[in-house]
Amino acid sequence: MLRADGFEKAEIGVSVGLGVHRIIYDYDRCIQILIDRDEMSQTDAVEYMQYNVVHAWVGDDTPMFIETMESAEIDEYADSMIGP
Repeated sequence: MLRADGFEKAEIGVSVGLGVHRIIYDYDRCIQILIDRDEMSQTDAVEYMQYNVVHAWVGDDTPMFIETMESAEIDEYADSMIGP
């Protein structure tokens, strides 16, 4: 399992199943770390996370990042993923 350097305080668990285990991070906590530690704006922190952390594939051990949502929010998000 690989760690996302500097985001240890955002670690919330480990994925299990199918022989692949990854460290899981709370996305919002990662954003807050960038804002507090690196004095980034919200916009800059989100942009940095997306381009430099979340989309950085380093193989099957690549960490996972989650956004916590209520059930209704998950439904709404899932519906938005379906094309027109």
